Amino acid sequence: MGINGPKYKAVEDRLGSNLEEHLKQRFTDGYTCKEIADELGESTDTVWYWLKRHGLSRSGSEANRLAWQKGHFDREATKQRAYDSGFHKVKQDHPCPWKGKRLPDEWRSNISKGMKGLRVGSLHPLWRGGTSIKNYSFGWKAAKRVARQRAGFRCEVCGISEADLAPRRLDVHHIIPVKNFANIKDSNDPANLRVVCRKCHKQIEG
Repeated sequence: MGINGPKYKAVEDRLGSNLEEHLKQRFTDGYTCKEIADELGESTDTVWYWLKRHGLSRSGSEANRLAWQKGHFDREATKQRAYDSGFHKVKQDHPCPWKGKRLPDEWRSNISKGMKGLRVGSLHPLWRGGTSIKNYSFGWKAAKRVARQRAGFRCEVCGISEADLAPRRLDVHHIIPVKNFANIKDSNDPANLRVVCRKCHKQIEG
C-alpha cells in the first residue's frame, strides 16, 4: 500500500507515467479522493493514503464541501438515514422546556457570576470546605510513603494488608483536616497521619 509498495508500482505501470505527478495533477484540478480512486481502480483509503504521503491533503471541511458540490452527498438519503435511525425523536421526547422563553433573572445572574469566576470556591453555594490533593504540598507523596512503611503496610483500623487490597494502595488519612492548618506542610506531620483502607477511610470521613 505504501508509495514504494507493489500496488503503487503496479498502478504506475498501468498508467505508463509517474503516479505522483498524476495524483498532483488530479488534486490540483479539484478531483475528490473518490474520483481519483475510481479512475485508478483502487480503494478510497488507498488513494487517500497515497495523497497524504505526497503532501496532498485537504481539511475535512474543504473535502466535504468539494464532495457536496460534485453531488457525492445525497441530501435526501442523508435525511432519510437520520430519520430511520430515530434521530428525529430526540427532540420530540426531550423538548427543551425553556425554548422561546426567558430564564428567570436569578438564574441569569448566577450563570453570569459563574462565567465571570465570581461563584467559585467558597463563594459557590455548594461549597463544603473541600480540599484537593493538589494542595497537600510537594512533600505529600513522601509523607504517604513513610506513613505506610511505619504502619507495616496494614490498615491501622482493621489490620488488612495492602497486599490483600492489590492493586489498590492503602489510603493515608489526615486526623486533623488540612483546611485547619495555616501552613499545609504542617498537616503532613507523621503524628497527624493514619494509614487506613478505603472502607475504614469512608467510615472515618462519615
